Amino acid sequence: LESLELETVQGALGDPHFAVRMHAVRLAETWIDEDSATTDRLLAITDDADPKVRLQLAFTLGQSSDARAVRSLAQLAAHGGNDPWLRAAILSSAAETSGQLLGAIIGMEGGSGEGLALLEPLAAIIGSRRDDRELGRLLQTIVACRSSSQETVAVACLTGLNEGLKRGTAKTMDSNAGR
Repeated sequence: LESLELETVQGALGDPHFAVRMHAVRLAETWIDEDSATTDRLLAITDDADPKVRLQLAFTLGQSSDARAVRSLAQLAAHGGNDPWLRAAILSSAAETSGQLLGAIIGMEGGSGEGLALLEPLAAIIGSRRDDRELGRLLQTIVACRSSSQETVAVACLTGLNEGLKRGTAKTMDSNAGR
């Protein structure tokens, strides 16, 4: 009926009941990139106490083109990346930003915690997309991880990259990619 007002949704984002907050997050998608206050409020609830609210937030952040959404997804991954539902929601929201999210998870201050569980599938997405620049950045990340003794990260990225390259259509990579 198009009668929902932005102020109602913004108020519901702070409601004490998790179900109201969860539905408010979903309804806020309409304004996520149009109203900076709404985007700010959504990004502020990354650490919401309820897992259902965080799950909906992971889906909703995929609708945003704001660079801060990737950092919020990385935070969600760091604290809930072992949860298969949250992991799936984060990955579905990172279809176009998988390289950025992988970099954000690896570069998190204080460690990426459970976010390591997403490195392999994110690298697989990058491999299957076969974007030369994205592939070049991933390879640079792998080399940097190997030289800084982050073998676990490098192995996860290489394993995912290998899986991703098995998918999709092969093409010749531009030798200047990632520069």
